Amino acid sequence: MHEDDARGMSSWSIFSFALRVPLAAFFFWLAYKSLSGDAQVAGDFERWGYSRAFLYGIGAAQAVGGLALLPPQTCFTGALLLSGVLLGAIYTHLRFDPLASALTPTLFLAALGTILIIHRPQPH
Repeated sequence: MHEDDARGMSSWSIFSFALRVPLAAFFFWLAYKSLSGDAQVAGDFERWGYSRAFLYGIGAAQAVGGLALLPPQTCFTGALLLSGVLLGAIYTHLRFDPLASALTPTLFLAALGTILIIHRPQPH
């Protein structure tokens, strides 16, 4: 899956990079909204019964995960961390919100799953 072309980058590496950059930007945006105490986000967390500290913890996980997505050496770990965050988001939306609200985190989870597959640790 990781055969290099003449320039030293495989098509999977290029695809992964093209996927990781916008995902990282999205998670940085979410982290900013969480860590800045955005009124809508804070209100949602309160409505769901989650504490302000939990909101900040999620924001920190989004920032760290987004940063870890960028280098190929850490993107597997970042995708794994963010997958956990998104599984929690899907659960929360399914429990408290209309079914359709779980669609967005589910699609982002699928994108992270693609990164996990491309960058899965190889046996030595």
